[in-house]
Amino acid sequence: MVQDFRFAVRSLARRKVLFLMAVATLAVGVGASTSLFSMVNGVLLQPLPYRDADRLAVLWHVFGQGAQDLPAMHPLDYRDYRDRAKTLEELTLATGTQGILGGAVNPEIVTLGSVNDNFFPFLGIDPMIGRHFRREEAVPGGPRVMLLSHGLWQRRFGGDASVLGTRVELDGFATEIVGVMRPGTTFDRAQEERSAIAA
Repeated sequence: MVQDFRFAVRSLARRKVLFLMAVATLAVGVGASTSLFSMVNGVLLQPLPYRDADRLAVLWHVFGQGAQDLPAMHPLDYRDYRDRAKTLEELTLATGTQGILGGAVNPEIVTLGSVNDNFFPFLGIDPMIGRHFRREEAVPGGPRVMLLSHGLWQRRFGGDASVLGTRVELDGFATEIVGVMRPGTTFDRAQEERSAIAA
């Protein structure tokens, strides 16, 4: 076996292009396999980090042939499902967009989630400091409030707990900060340092 190994090394040394191609092919193969396993492990094998994760479901609207099926729901449809569904124990809504945090002084684009008042209790997630949203805050024309991701709180507000109750400008409107989420509580880990959630 040692002689075979030495012969292989000598042969590859004479054909450097072939040797480099073999190494590159192995590197690409190992990298692709590692990436694929990481995705499968994160999406299929590891449980979701939420309470009763095996009982969670996403509702999709199927619009028929030729139309795009979407996990999207009009607020009036949400109300109908919430009030009439017999097979769903509880229902909540969430959507995402981008917003501008700050006014004329030091504005920045943040990833902004807009959720129903029961969204975090639904998933069994509590803020690190502060409180959840209230029902009266999750209605059109209700008070404008927001929770900060832990990363944004640390980076922009220096991890200062006195930020609770202060008002900041979000998309041109004064919005009260009512809480800060725990580290890692985000729905896009790459955006944790610049994300906020509004009712």
